[in-house]
This record gives sequence, C-alpha cells and structure tokens, in this order.
Amino acid sequence: MGIEEKYRVSNQIGLLAKSLIKENPDVTSNIRLNIANNLTLEKKMDYAVEELEIIEIFNGYLEGRDFPYAEYFLKGEINKRPNSHLLRYHYALFLRDRKKEFVKAIEILEILDREISKSGKRDANILLALVSTYTLLNFPNYEKSNLLCLDLLKTNPSDSINLFVGEFCINWSNALKNKKELDPIEELKRKNKIKELAKKGIQLIDNVKSQNDSHRNQYLISKGYFNLWDTSKAKEHVIKAINLTKSDLVSLRNYEKFLSMLEKY
Repeated sequence: MGIEEKYRVSNQIGLLAKSLIKENPDVTSNIRLNIANNLTLEKKMDYAVEELEIIEIFNGYLEGRDFPYAEYFLKGEINKRPNSHLLRYHYALFLRDRKKEFVKAIEILEILDREISKSGKRDANILLALVSTYTLLNFPNYEKSNLLCLDLLKTNPSDSINLFVGEFCINWSNALKNKKELDPIEELKRKNKIKELAKKGIQLIDNVKSQNDSHRNQYLISKGYFNLWDTSKAKEHVIKAINLTKSDLVSLRNYEKFLSMLEKY
C-alpha cells in the first residue's frame, strides 16, 4: 500500500473513531475529563478530543511498527494544527524514543514549555520529558534537569514525582561517581555532591511507602547507599531487590551482578 493510500485509510479510521465517540457520550465525557486532568492546555475540549483521536491512530501505527508512516501521519496532522500542544508533544517523544534525535526533541519540548508557561502554569508531562531527554545527550545536562526537578517537586507533589526525582538523583550521583577530579578541592566537592544526591534520592524513594515492595526501587536505594560508601546497607537493599524479583530475569541478573561486585568490597 502506498503512503497516499495509507493516509486515505487513516482518515477513514478517524471518521470511525469520531462516530463511535458521538454514539457514546459517556466515553466522550471521560476523554474530556482525562484531558482536562492531565494537560494544562487552554483549548476547547472538542478540539482536544479530536487531537486524542489522532494520537490513538498514531499509536496504532507505532504498535504495528510502521514508524516511517507514523511520522508521516503525525507531521501531516501537525501541519494542519500547528498550535497543537498535544500533537507536538507526542512528536517530540517519537523523535526521542524512536529516532534518538534528542536535540530536536528538546527544541520542541522547550518551545512547548515556553508557550504553556505564558498561562502561568507548567505542564508536568513536558517537564518530565525534558528531564529525561536532557540526560540522554552525549554530554548530559544534569544541572538543567535538576532545576526542572525542583520545579516538579514544588508544583506537582505526588508519589510518582518523588520516585522520578529520586531516581534522577541516584543516576546523577552514579554519573559523578564515575568521574575523577585532579584538583583536591574539586575532588572533595565532587564526593560531597555524590553523597548529597544519594541521600536525597534515597529519602525521596523511601518516603513512598506504597512502593517498598518494588524491586526496582530497592535496587535504586541500594545504589544510593553504595554512593554513600555504605556497602552493608547497599547489600541489604539489593538482596531485598533480588528476593522481590520474580519474572524479570534481566533485572535479576543485573541485581546479582551488582551484589557480586559489592561482595568484593
């Protein structure tokens, strides 16, 4: 099927989605509520629902692994709706996750952040995406990410944000630990920063009591204690992570490898 034919078919899918929504007012109501709760967009809800239909079609192409056409389709819809925050946000995620074009993704996300900030608010989804993408650059920008994390903790306090920022702190601490400074004073500053970030990361993750049975979080806490040079605590929590791991064999191997490394200290 040629790309033009695919585009015609996608339009037919869009019409089908619209008809189903009109026939199910409860679904429409829920869609509108979800958009209102998750996006700080000063747009008409009817327009937002139409955008959601487009994203559903776009995600269908991604699930079918038709990435070239998924991009063609979404870019075509963005050309029709150049002011759409939602469509541009999903395109930025596509560039980051599928094409690894981190710089382009950041450009789009930063523009969106500036536009939405004019309303006096910042969208948490966009800030989270920016934090993640800054750290994927060849030279990760942890300082810029940290400023956004502080904003998230202040304006969007929640368990999910605490876990996200806690993991960010542990990862930044890891990155610093893998470096060395020749100057003794700078080296002391580096070690203090490693400990500061590790403590903050542990505290943020540990405070989310509902996630104490998460093997991933126990592993992150273990890494945090390792960055505090507390090998005993690091072993305690990685063993918890191993005991909590069931079907995730990849994670289990990583945890066992980390434990083996700790036992050499």
